Amino acid sequence: MKELEIAFDLKGFQEYFIKYKKEEYKGELAKGKTKPYYIFEKKKPSPENLGTFLLAFLNTDFKKKETCKDFIFEYLYVNLLTLINNRIHLESEIHGDDILPTDITKVSYDIILSDEEIDYYFNEMYTKFKDTLIYYQKLYTAVANFKYFDFLAKEITSQSKENKLKKSMIKESSKTETYHTSLSNIATTTLFLNINFNLRTFFTDKNRNFIIENIPYSFSSKYFYDILFISFREFAYIKKDIIIQQCENCKKYFIPTTAHDTKYCDSVFSGKKTCKEIGVQKAYAEKLENDRLLKKWRTRYQTLAGLVSKTKPGSKSKAAEMYEYYKKEGAIMKDKYEKGEITGKKFEEWIDSTWLRKSH
Repeated sequence: MKELEIAFDLKGFQEYFIKYKKEEYKGELAKGKTKPYYIFEKKKPSPENLGTFLLAFLNTDFKKKETCKDFIFEYLYVNLLTLINNRIHLESEIHGDDILPTDITKVSYDIILSDEEIDYYFNEMYTKFKDTLIYYQKLYTAVANFKYFDFLAKEITSQSKENKLKKSMIKESSKTETYHTSLSNIATTTLFLNINFNLRTFFTDKNRNFIIENIPYSFSSKYFYDILFISFREFAYIKKDIIIQQCENCKKYFIPTTAHDTKYCDSVFSGKKTCKEIGVQKAYAEKLENDRLLKKWRTRYQTLAGLVSKTKPGSKSKAAEMYEYYKKEGAIMKDKYEKGEITGKKFEEWIDSTWLRKSH
């Protein structure tokens, strides 16, 4: 059984998730074979930002097979494979049909599969675990949004006296819901989560001392939802004042770097612009639309810019001169207006003063 393993750097705010990488197998068993076979090798653990696994789970559309496939191959493939078939190292096609479990000279205890087998087993995983993945995504999305106890209440459909009492208790709990209260309730269901003080799995040549100093123990489980629980719990414990947010632009969940209310994430969304940059533009556009004077200021700026572009060389027009003046002084006046240093009336009078008189 390949258990999932994760460790947390309590000082550096990072996590280490043990992953497996698909590599072509060129060992003894591959000799004479006409098609390639692949082995899933354990990668050296590398640090990622605290909450990376949790966010990847929350942001995956498990209803879509391809996006689900990306997540599973990144984090869960080997684990789910051994849950489906714990004798996979013996029963993959590379061993042939005549092998016996006792014939250890012909057996590799690594998982070696063909492309066809890899796809076949993924399809089995998707069929078997899709609904479970979706369920736990809904559950932890509810936790992130402080709606966990509402989620629990909706699961109680029976109207028996006992269930009515349960709903009443849950409703009371929802009034003071925090990450701590919801996760404490979930903790009672994490029956297969192990804590490990032997950190050999997480040692690398370069950061052995660093690992020992900052990671006192690791966690493992054969079930992904236990790892989700401990990922959320460690995040909530280490980052006490930080709340998971949903980006108003891309709609993905993210962890802000500060405790301030942040509406947009730093992910690249369109071209080279991040959601945060797009958010600033949207906020500015909305401000212009809702503020008559700012809209008037912007319109005047665009009018002057248009006049300059149409001015012919040698023209006596003062459009270019006014445009440069407006760019410099207009920014100052706009800033004063937004800060409340001048009245709206004074700001509008200044804008009106920049209209060019027609020469006769």
